[in-house]
Amino acid sequence: MEEDTRVPLGLPPVPPSSDPQRLLAYVLQVLPQYTSMELSTTHYRLYTQQLRTEVDRWKQYAAGIDQRLSDEEDKRVFMERYAAEVVKERNEVLHHKGAKKHKLWHNCCRQHASYDLDVTPSIVSLRGEKLTECTIKLRQAQVALKEKERLLDAAQELLNTKQIDFDAFVSASRKEKEQLEHQLAMRSGLQGSQERRLAEAERLVWEDKQTIEKKNKLIDQLHDRLDTLDQKYAQLENQLMSKEEQIASLESENQALERSLTDTQDQLEAWQQAAHEKDIEIESLHGQVEALSTADLQALQQRYSKQIESLVAQHEAQIRAYEAQIQQVRAEPSPRTPQRDFINSFQKRMTLDEISSDSDKPLLSPSYFQQSEQSMTWGVHSNPSPGNSGKNESTPSSLRQSHRGSVNSTSPANVQRRLITESVSSSSSHRTPDRNAISNQLHALLQESEERRKLEESKAKEDRAMLDALKQRLSMNQSS
Repeated sequence: MEEDTRVPLGLPPVPPSSDPQRLLAYVLQVLPQYTSMELSTTHYRLYTQQLRTEVDRWKQYAAGIDQRLSDEEDKRVFMERYAAEVVKERNEVLHHKGAKKHKLWHNCCRQHASYDLDVTPSIVSLRGEKLTECTIKLRQAQVALKEKERLLDAAQELLNTKQIDFDAFVSASRKEKEQLEHQLAMRSGLQGSQERRLAEAERLVWEDKQTIEKKNKLIDQLHDRLDTLDQKYAQLENQLMSKEEQIASLESENQALERSLTDTQDQLEAWQQAAHEKDIEIESLHGQVEALSTADLQALQQRYSKQIESLVAQHEAQIRAYEAQIQQVRAEPSPRTPQRDFINSFQKRMTLDEISSDSDKPLLSPSYFQQSEQSMTWGVHSNPSPGNSGKNESTPSSLRQSHRGSVNSTSPANVQRRLITESVSSSSSHRTPDRNAISNQLHALLQESEERRKLEESKAKEDRAMLDALKQRLSMNQSS
């Protein structure tokens, strides 16, 4: 195919479009030939047009000549026919003597002829008729021949144009065929690549569908999770509202506790001041106790030893109950619902008399030493009498009343140990004065007052720690 396209046109085959260098060389090689072919085509087209104009002019000239010849031929035929008619009339006149008005050779005049006509034609008339018929046939043949020549020229011209068009169509169809073959090759390669891409795209679409299904499942799970979280959020909101209410109540309770703490601190300061005053009072009593008669003190101790022992036993039992109550109060309250007993214990300002029960009063108090001092001074400076003995009998009741009104801050073990030592010393001395016992009692009272102050300070510290823990829990609840 390439040789067929190259040999008649004298052009090399078209290189593929994938090689631009060869295409450029092909264009540079073909462009001069194509330009010369265009010039020659234009020259031939103009020359053919000139020849066609010359042929048309000669055809017009030939048509004029033919028209003149046909006119001359018509004249000649007319003259021959006219001469034949003249000869015929002369013969008729010769055959029929006499003159006739009408010409017998006219068809309109023959009906008036009353004589026999000579139907034998003459040689001249017969020759004229034959010549006329031949002339007519010749003219018709010439016209047909001219028409055929015209048709032949038109067909030849059409053949030339069609041949040119056909050659151009064949070359164009060959080029188009080559282009189509090239396009088919390219499209086959592209189709293969497109099929591979289509397979890859289908695989990617399948993977995307799988991932979309997984994502949809995850989205459904997330929606379910969101529903559950919404429910939990509603529950947490309800819980938060309840917590806020609890926090408000706890804040009010905290404020009340803070107020009670301030009251407790004020009371503690008052207690410390009272303890300081009591210490001063005890120091002032040192000198007074030295003046007391040891015999009267021992007599009183022997007289009230059994009562003191019973009171010590009651005091120990009440101390144990009090320690159990203290441990119950010190237990950690619930952060949500604090114990009302624990909270109400800080609402009201309490004294040491209210903390201790009526039966759990201190066994020894400053009033005891005052009354004992009065009794001792009275016993030393005055003689005993029945009236005085009645007064002495009334002192235990006053001592019990003073015991009930004093503050309990002594240790039961120290009191019991002190009372036992006193009872032992009293039984061994048999009412002999012992100044060491009195000093020991005073030292014990000082230690008890010191222990009482330390105990109150420790209780205040514990109360502060409990309040700090409660505040911390409240802040944690508010933050959560």
